[in-house]
Amino acid sequence: MATPLGLSSYHRAQSLGDGAFGAVVAVYDDDGSQFALKSFDEAESDAEDESMDLGLIREVSALRLLMAPSLAHRGVMPLRDITVVGGVVSLVMPMYPMNIGKAIETKAVGSRPEKIRVAFELLSALAFLHDNGVIHRDIKPDNIMMDDGLSPVLIDFSLAKQLSPSELLTAATHSGNVGTACYISPECYASEPYAAECDSYSAGVVLLELFRGERLSCERDKAALALVQRLVSELPSNPFPDLLRGLLEPAGAARLTCRAALSEPLFAKNDLRPPPVSAGVAAALAWVHPAAADENAAPAPVGKKRAGAAKGPSEQQLSKCCGALGVERAQTVAAARAYAAASPSTPVQYCALLACKVYEEELMEFEDSEEAIEGAGIECEAGAYAEAELEVLRAMNFCLFVPVVEGGAEADEGSKRKKKKGKK
Repeated sequence: MATPLGLSSYHRAQSLGDGAFGAVVAVYDDDGSQFALKSFDEAESDAEDESMDLGLIREVSALRLLMAPSLAHRGVMPLRDITVVGGVVSLVMPMYPMNIGKAIETKAVGSRPEKIRVAFELLSALAFLHDNGVIHRDIKPDNIMMDDGLSPVLIDFSLAKQLSPSELLTAATHSGNVGTACYISPECYASEPYAAECDSYSAGVVLLELFRGERLSCERDKAALALVQRLVSELPSNPFPDLLRGLLEPAGAARLTCRAALSEPLFAKNDLRPPPVSAGVAAALAWVHPAAADENAAPAPVGKKRAGAAKGPSEQQLSKCCGALGVERAQTVAAARAYAAASPSTPVQYCALLACKVYEEELMEFEDSEEAIEGAGIECEAGAYAEAELEVLRAMNFCLFVPVVEGGAEADEGSKRKKKKGKK
């Protein structure tokens, strides 16, 4: 069973900076322990309907799932707590002395053995995520902290995506320009299909900086891609540069995966052996959603009445909503069903909308979603949906990820009108 969140109160100390998906401040608890608190306020919500930003949903869900004992890894930041005050969601996280960019600039990691160790630990953390169906999609120095022992720790999961095993290995369904200039992979820059190897490339750029002992200076994606390939062509022929060449292969299909990189000669020669493949995500989902996983609990399906709750929506209505929204993935339907079961008082149309936001490859504009749902004869209102999102997030124990379901959604007689908002 999931460890209850503390949902404690914290006292602000000082600002630590602003990111694309939230502001970070230093805080301390009643015992005087200091933490970093990342807040997602109205500025990070979708302006059109005041709902939660997708980056918030991804990061909260990913970090909550990674709190599970089966997914504990020293190279992935442990979440301490989640707080919600006045509708504002905040994450409480450990404080770290520096990020890897600062470590490179100050030569904190200067010797060759230290660089090899850091490279191995970074790739191990990414391989661990990929083993469990998660790609980070924004690997860069700012998102790799260094702990007190100068070991790398991955943070910021606002672009993280949960994939099925087949999706993780193929570049068939994920496209869109995601990532950060200088660290973005060629396929992501070109808005072409990509898979977990996009993280390999980004990690390769960071490790190229670590190997050279200096940061790259390039703010434009196209120029950065050319700069990286020029620097790779100038590398000598020995194990560390050979690792970099494999990670920085322009073609994603020919690029080293993070798991494969751990078996490169560089690490074998330094007695660094690949860790076992991790398969802890199923146990983690059961840990964070115990009621859904408990076979003896016999949870009520959508449409069945629970003690103390009004009768929920019918399976037929759920299918109607998904059809109206043009749902393409069976995973989305399964998520909508799980949200409705966890939060019986939430109208099913809002569960379906939220599931689309989390799992569909392309997003509709809210006004188009609203029109599609109302066209199917079901009420839909922006303010009510925004409130429903937070209600479902709480009911799902702050993790909107659900067990993987392969395949596409069955067609419904509902409308398939779908005006795209863009890739996710």
